[in-house]
Formats: sequence, structure tokens, C-alpha cells
Amino acid sequence: MRPSSSVTTADAATAKLFGACDGLLRQYFPKGTDLAVHTRERLYAVNSRSRKTLGWETPAERLHKLLAV
Repeated sequence: MRPSSSVTTADAATAKLFGACDGLLRQYFPKGTDLAVHTRERLYAVNSRSRKTLGWETPAERLHKLLAV
């Protein structure tokens, strides 16, 4: 049975989002970096950047909006 087009679209959107997140992480941490050696503040810095895919909101801002509903 063929998957519906909405599943395929959702899968493509998820793959694009993960690719964008991976690219963002690589700006801060080179591939193979042991994250245990970084401070919590340094790790949270990645989440404090606004993202085009979120309408230039930070992940924390978007989560707050989603949970407020």
C-alpha cells in the first residue's frame, strides 16, 4: 500500500527541519564534539537563536505560544 501524500509531505518537512537543526548545531559544535565538555549555558545558546523556519521566533518562544493555547 502506498503512503498518503500528507505522510510523505510530513516526512519531507521533518527531514528538512532536522537538516536545518544539524546545520545550526555544526555552527557551534564541530562533528564528533563531546557535548559533555561544554557548559549548560553554551548548549542552551543554540536554542536562543531565532529561526527562519519558526517565523524568526526562538524555539522557546514558539513552545511558549503552543503551550499557552
